[in-house]
Amino acid sequence: GAPEPPDNMDEMARLKVAHNEKNMELLSAERKKDGLQEQLRGQEGALAGAERRLKEIDSVRGQKINVLMHKNPRIKEGDDWLTAHANLFHQPVLGPILTLIECDDPNHQNYLEQTYP
Repeated sequence: GAPEPPDNMDEMARLKVAHNEKNMELLSAERKKDGLQEQLRGQEGALAGAERRLKEIDSVRGQKINVLMHKNPRIKEGDDWLTAHANLFHQPVLGPILTLIECDDPNHQNYLEQTYP
C-alpha cells in the first residue's frame, strides 16, 4: 500500500503559535504607530496654532489687537470668539473697530488711541 503521510501535528501547532506571536507583534506595532500618528497630529496642531499666532502678530490687524490689549486685556479673547463663531451670525461681524481704521497721521493715531476707553 501507500506510505502513511507524516504526522505534521507538532509542526502545525508550532507554526500556529509562531503565527499568533507574529500577529500579536504586528498588532502591537500598529497600535504604537497609531499612537505616534496621534501624537504627531497633536504636535502638528500645536505648530499650526503657533504659526497662526505668528501671522497674527506680524499682521497689521494683529499688531493693532496687541496695542488694544494694553487697555483691555480681554479684547483678544473676544475677537477670537467672534472669529471662531462667525458662522452663528446672519451677517458678517467685524472685530474691534479700531483694527479696521487706517490712519497714517501720527497725531490722529495718538488721538484715536487716547479716546479708546
